[in-house]
Amino acid sequence: MEQTLVNGIADNFLHNIFNDLSVGLELYDKDGLMIDVNYSRLRSMGIKDKKDILGYNLFNYTSFSDEIKEQIRKGETVRFVAKYDFETLRRLFPTHLSGIKFFEITVSFVHNDKSEITNYMVITQDVTERVLWQNKYDNLYEEAVRSKKELLESEQRMIHLIRQNELVLNNINSGLAYIANDYIVQWENISLCSKSLSYEAYKKGEPCYLTAHNRTTPCENCVMQRARKSGQVESILFNLDNKHVIEVFATPIFNEQGDVDGVVIRVDDVTERQHMIGELEKERNRAEQSDKLKSAFLANMSHEIRTPLNAIVGFSDLLMVTEDKEEKEEFIQIINANNELLLKLINDILDLSKIEAGSVELKYEDFDLAVYFNELAASMHRRIVNPQVRLVAKNPYEACIVRLDKNRLAQILTNFVTNAIKYTSEGTIEMGYEKINESIHLYVRDTGIGIPEDKKDKVFHRFEKLDEFAQGTGLGLSICKAIVEACRGEIGFESEFNKGSLFWAVLPCQFESVDSEPGASRQRNERELNKEKGEPHASEEMKSPKRVLVVEDIQSNFFLVSSILKNKCQLLHAPNGLKAVEIVRTQAVDLVLMDMKMPVMDGRTATSEIRKFNTEIPIIALTAHAFDADRVAALKAGCDDYLVKPINGAKLMQTLKEYGC
Repeated sequence: MEQTLVNGIADNFLHNIFNDLSVGLELYDKDGLMIDVNYSRLRSMGIKDKKDILGYNLFNYTSFSDEIKEQIRKGETVRFVAKYDFETLRRLFPTHLSGIKFFEITVSFVHNDKSEITNYMVITQDVTERVLWQNKYDNLYEEAVRSKKELLESEQRMIHLIRQNELVLNNINSGLAYIANDYIVQWENISLCSKSLSYEAYKKGEPCYLTAHNRTTPCENCVMQRARKSGQVESILFNLDNKHVIEVFATPIFNEQGDVDGVVIRVDDVTERQHMIGELEKERNRAEQSDKLKSAFLANMSHEIRTPLNAIVGFSDLLMVTEDKEEKEEFIQIINANNELLLKLINDILDLSKIEAGSVELKYEDFDLAVYFNELAASMHRRIVNPQVRLVAKNPYEACIVRLDKNRLAQILTNFVTNAIKYTSEGTIEMGYEKINESIHLYVRDTGIGIPEDKKDKVFHRFEKLDEFAQGTGLGLSICKAIVEACRGEIGFESEFNKGSLFWAVLPCQFESVDSEPGASRQRNERELNKEKGEPHASEEMKSPKRVLVVEDIQSNFFLVSSILKNKCQLLHAPNGLKAVEIVRTQAVDLVLMDMKMPVMDGRTATSEIRKFNTEIPIIALTAHAFDADRVAALKAGCDDYLVKPINGAKLMQTLKEYGC
């Protein structure tokens, strides 16, 4: 009897706790039928009596997804946020609520000794306010305008409440003060104003400019003065020393005669809002910059891909018709060189896509770096065509067996050397490597133009090039950085403008053996690789009296045009727009073939300059830029026609014929 009484008391006690909890609780039997619910849950659902919902099936909730219901059936504890549409729920049970609410729901289980589910327990908490604030964050600008309007409307209502009940006003979330026209504070909710400003800013009976700003005269940009003058709500932002940002609103109060009787000041701490606005502005700027980079990338890709294609297609056509053996050999070399360039462009783009996806591939293998380095050096040697530049390869080891990604190592060194070749017009390019502790240190040093201070922080950025006229995507160094980071290594550079640069990378690796010889007795340690570069052939004077000026900064492109037009007209060559203007001004020229993208002076500018003193000479744009906007810009500058690379020999001949050449 006593035990039954104790159990009864315990059950009542637990049941009271169940009903009085602040969170919503629902208890279901093993079949998913509701057997009890507490008062907090009834209130949150707008239901007056338990009997109106008892017996409801857990798995009939429209707010639960099928996936969640399946998890519950499997006995998995789940937690999620559910959206309740009371217009729909009213069809299932009586509720006086309407609209939308959000609940955080946790479904757990009660098991017996056999681990069988005997009951389902559903815990609910109203998170509508939290979800709504999260949604408001995504629409900050729109919400800010709406909130400001609501606050202004609330302010007008609060003005009447201030005069009726100061106790209410002392408990609102904004600092308030009523200031007369003589700047004397008539009333303020002291604690809240002081909390926002970290001091008692508006002290009753004192001038506001004295207590708020420690001045003896009104402020120059007084928001109260502006509100009295305009008859409208005025506002101003202040950055406080405690790094808080406050917004002060001044609302004019009119008497029965329509005159301004005073001003209500409202002080709000908007630090968090301003921070979010600042973050959104940064994100917008980053997005805009990204769009600009992508647009620039697409335009650059069009030019960079069409440039080698121009040589490949053009010289392939010429290869089919020429009978000269030496000429064929030269054409083949040019085609192969441009094939390599095009392949590198494509590989760079593919590597970029892998980097974007976070999937840089590394394939480690054992190999002799000393032997492989010599092969790379020989390959780099063949890329140097400038006789004023020599390559020095520093190989300190007779053998150096390492475990690395062979191809990625070559990619790093090749990019370093290729960049050095681009920006070194004379002097030395030194490439080398060295074992330092458990790492391989790769480096390339040159005596080139160096890097200006204002561009050093962008060296490893994507699409960045020191010289926009140098061929390439501007991706090489950023790809190298991604590779080195994937290998858990380090990459960097040193550079002095007009003196040269040093690029280096450190790759952790495993060593099987390293054999070295004294540096003084080994000639291979410092190999000087020189290659004579023949001067481009000047076009032979044609029998035709027509003189055509080819304005082209890339030598292979000029050679292609000269090969197409050989024996048909006399060719002149200008490597940039400035030289072209000079030639047209001083020499007899019948027609101009004008490239658009060139150093010193571009084709559009050169065309405009020529048109200032010669409006008759035909000028035909011959460029790798293929967008409609580029065509329109060229014709607007004064070009008579527009041909897109790769050059079609027949089309070029037909066009020249149309203009009398």
